[in-house]
Amino acid sequence: MVSSEMLITVRQVTGGDAPTCPLVYLHADAPPFLIIHGSLDTLVLAEDARHFADELRSASKQPVVYAELPGAHNFDLFHSLRFHAVTDAIELFVTDMRAPTWPVPASEHRAR
Repeated sequence: MVSSEMLITVRQVTGGDAPTCPLVYLHADAPPFLIIHGSLDTLVLAEDARHFADELRSASKQPVVYAELPGAHNFDLFHSLRFHAVTDAIELFVTDMRAPTWPVPASEHRAR
């Protein structure tokens, strides 16, 4: 779990509970999360992203989905097959979260 000292540091750096800081979402009422991360990302290590996803799963009552893509964090910069796969995954996740029950059975997913 994230220590209170870590949250205090985040609050000092951001001037409060910045909505852009993922650590403020480590609580039972966190919204559903889809985390897509590059395995070679140099800004946020994949190990840290995996740890955050695990901590969020432990704390949140909502679904937490973590997908790690091989390579650096460049799947969202240029149009590519990977880019389109990620945007399709985001659309599917949002559609599933808006459904009356979660998870939506695969047989009910919209064909691509």
